[in-house]
Amino acid sequence: MNFVCRFFIYLKYILVLSISSFLLCGCNTKHDNIPPKLSLPTTWNNYSLEQNNNASSKWLLQFNDPVLIEESLTGNSDIELAMSNVLAAKA
Repeated sequence: MNFVCRFFIYLKYILVLSISSFLLCGCNTKHDNIPPKLSLPTTWNNYSLEQNNNASSKWLLQFNDPVLIEESLTGNSDIELAMSNVLAAKA
C-alpha cells in the first residue's frame, strides 16, 4: 500500500474515533438537580407604598444640591400618571 492510501485509512479511523468520543461525552450531561432547602418566614410583612413615597429621604440630602432635590420632587411622577402617559403615547 502506498502512503496516500494508508493516510486516508488512518484519517478515517481518527475521524470515526473522534466523532464517537464527542458523541459519547455528550451523553453524560444530566445531573440530578436537588433544589436547596430554604428557610422561609412563616409570615410576610406587607408594607404599603405610602410609607416610603418621600423622594427627599436622607440619601438625597447627601448630594447637597437644592436644585437636584427640587427637580426630583417635582419631576417624580406617580404610577397612575406614568400609566396615563403611556396610554396617551400609544393612542
